[in-house]
Amino acid sequence: MENSIYQQISDDEHDEDEVVELEDEDPIIGSHIENGLLQGEAHPSNKPTVLYLLFFFLINSLAFGIIAVPRMNLVVSLVCRHALEGNEKPDSPPVIIGGFNPQCQSDEISSRTALIAARGNIIVGVLAAVVSTSMGRLSDRIGRVKVIAFNTVGLILTEGTLLTIATFPMSLDYRWLYAAYAIDGASGSYALTMAMASAYVSDSCAPSIRSIQIGRLHGAMFIGIAVGPLLSTLISKIGGSKLPLLVFYVSLAMRFFSILYLQFVPESRLTKTSQLIAEAKPRHLLRLTARSCKPRLNFSKLDPRAWIAHLIPSSVPSSAYLRRNLILLMLIDLLIYAGVMGTMEILILYPQVVFAWGATANNLFMSL
Repeated sequence: MENSIYQQISDDEHDEDEVVELEDEDPIIGSHIENGLLQGEAHPSNKPTVLYLLFFFLINSLAFGIIAVPRMNLVVSLVCRHALEGNEKPDSPPVIIGGFNPQCQSDEISSRTALIAARGNIIVGVLAAVVSTSMGRLSDRIGRVKVIAFNTVGLILTEGTLLTIATFPMSLDYRWLYAAYAIDGASGSYALTMAMASAYVSDSCAPSIRSIQIGRLHGAMFIGIAVGPLLSTLISKIGGSKLPLLVFYVSLAMRFFSILYLQFVPESRLTKTSQLIAEAKPRHLLRLTARSCKPRLNFSKLDPRAWIAHLIPSSVPSSAYLRRNLILLMLIDLLIYAGVMGTMEILILYPQVVFAWGATANNLFMSL
């Protein structure tokens, strides 16, 4: 049987989809077909498995949980310092950057902090939506693990920016926090990591066990988020008022460890197939473009209906029902994710202002 790979691409000159056949005579694709790489074969000693990602997710979620409350306290202290600058009372204690400051627990400062957090979440959400789409396509060519590493580097830069702002509060205004939010969003945030982890599972596992493995990843993630605040309390007690930023350094060290750990994580099996198809698509697009010398803009790609049609083509049986279910899942995901991200800061700020909880009680509350 003649080996060939079919790929459906969009012709700029027509609205219809054109099927392009990638022959195995292609010097790149043909050589890999002969070597059996398109069937997803992996060396037994380097076989991809979800267990590799379980440990990675546990470490990263621990790092996230460790700084959940201290990160909000950092924003509060920076805003409080700016608000009280020049208006301090003679007997008022100094604002500890990154620590818990009772003098900062007021409605005005909490309102400013919540507004900054809301703006930051919008920045992260918009940038992450754009970056996740582009990096998801790129992962078909370079691999899922490399994209996860890119996202982890972004988290390291985000926390490094926060540490820099906290270390030099006299020189850097609290508005530099938006730079940290922008870096987080530009790296895809946690949305990109979850997407790449799901793709890794889909590439490496049989369809019958994919939901189980994805559930294990989420379990490892939420275990880390739950245990992280408890570890944060222990680290904060060790650092005390002399080292209020110790918890940030520990979290940063865990991020560095996770990026080193990714060097030993094997790439998913089907990445080679996706890579060959993704690399072949631009070559055939160039051939199609060369047929016409009249360039024109195609705004159809901005239509959300085109995105859904790309995921579920109309030729698929029961495509109308599948598209409806896909839209419902997207709306459910949007509501749940927006609710979680929108209320996380409030869950930390509200007990501090209303019940005068300190960092220890707040960490325990977030852990539960």
